[in-house]
Amino acid sequence: MNNNNYNIKSDEQVMLPGCKIPICSFSLTALFGAPGVGKTYQMQKMEEAVIEYSNKSTYDLDNPFLCNGPITHHIYISPSINSDRTLKKQKDKILIDGDENQNIIDLCDSIKEMVNIINIVLELQIHLRNFCKESKFTKTDQQNNVNTKEDEQIFAYMQTIITQIEKTKKEYPELKTKETNPQIKSNISKLYQILGLSFDGYLIRRNKIIMMIDDCSGTSLFTNILENTFYKTLCKRRHMGIFFIAISFHSLGNTFYSFKTQMNAMLFFTGMKIDKVKASFDDLTGLESPTFGEKEFVQLYKDTIGFQAEGEEKQKYVHNFLYILIRPSQSIRLGFDKVLK
Repeated sequence: MNNNNYNIKSDEQVMLPGCKIPICSFSLTALFGAPGVGKTYQMQKMEEAVIEYSNKSTYDLDNPFLCNGPITHHIYISPSINSDRTLKKQKDKILIDGDENQNIIDLCDSIKEMVNIINIVLELQIHLRNFCKESKFTKTDQQNNVNTKEDEQIFAYMQTIITQIEKTKKEYPELKTKETNPQIKSNISKLYQILGLSFDGYLIRRNKIIMMIDDCSGTSLFTNILENTFYKTLCKRRHMGIFFIAISFHSLGNTFYSFKTQMNAMLFFTGMKIDKVKASFDDLTGLESPTFGEKEFVQLYKDTIGFQAEGEEKQKYVHNFLYILIRPSQSIRLGFDKVLK
């Protein structure tokens, strides 16, 4: 059942209320570690948590620019989409080949185009819904005619709005949302009738996108990172309605440092060079204190991944990871649950 208690109250980055994994809105989460340590599995767990949380929230036409309600677009980018049979069966996802640069450019351009259209329509819908709250509209409807030049102008404007809404509903049917206010719904229906149309009960909502980017470190997706279209899209993710992004990497390298200002959270698995882990502390965590610094952070990572363990004992640690929340709140966890710092 949808519950407004799950809704975010602003367009800023905030921790998602009631989400079973601590994740913030408009998050960019990076997963670092060697192949086979469980990055994709944990990415999927985060993905499922965001979807579950979103299904409990409610899109609010009175606050149309807030990113509440279920996910509208589920994008999965990977160089293995053409060879992975499991991925091919997932019809609910938009699958993009991470090896094809033009695919990424087209994706980013299509998101930008959609957002520009939807932002205009949401503004127009505000005018339509406000008009349908007014008592004057009811009286005009009861008379069933247009009496003055002012009425003519108003109804011409409403017809323009309705035309744009109906066009957008056909172009982006996944963004249709029910009008749940009985008075507004009734008056919109009457307005449609005056204009010789039939209202189906649906208006337009804001898009809400999640994006999973798996095993793309060596692809063109991260070539010339600061200049490419994909990176620019990530930087504008709040404006674009991209609610959650997870990206997996094999190592902490140049890509990591390009992305560091955008990251909200990181998962550190086994397989990373200790000197890179050490260097990441000052840049990212914001958790330093008189009793916790770079040395303690590196030791925490070593303990988590069983750095000193050998043989069969080391296998116990192979799927362990540190979950580092950077903002809007800061913490370090073993897995998603156990708070270490």
